[in-house]
Amino acid sequence: MRWSNTSYFGTMVMNLEEVTLAVASFLNLDGNAFSTLYMSLDACKRGFLTACRPIICLDGCHIKTKYGGQILTAVGIDPNECIFLIGIGIVEVKSLVSWKWFLETLKNDLGIDNTYPWTIMTDKQKVKTALYPLL
Repeated sequence: MRWSNTSYFGTMVMNLEEVTLAVASFLNLDGNAFSTLYMSLDACKRGFLTACRPIICLDGCHIKTKYGGQILTAVGIDPNECIFLIGIGIVEVKSLVSWKWFLETLKNDLGIDNTYPWTIMTDKQKVKTALYPLL
């Protein structure tokens, strides 16, 4: 049987009627051009704050399309030692400014006031001292 786009969309809507999906997203435009996007699922955020260790792992990767960009991710470690998604950011370039925006948005989204119990882990060998106040 062949599926059309409309039938697939209809199935998605039917399945989502039973589920409450809360997404925190912040889209920033520079004029009519894309600037940044932050997104996190409410269930993931609540699960991370309730049951996961106070460790946030950060990473970024290239988007290989004609428009380019970078995906910045924040993940935690759940009690089963598995990766637990916290938030995703999409930016034009991976720079100090974009990481600063992502970390500030993540901190505000998670409601982190006191950074004492939190550990931030990244794959970078050198961490800019300008990011320390955000962590």
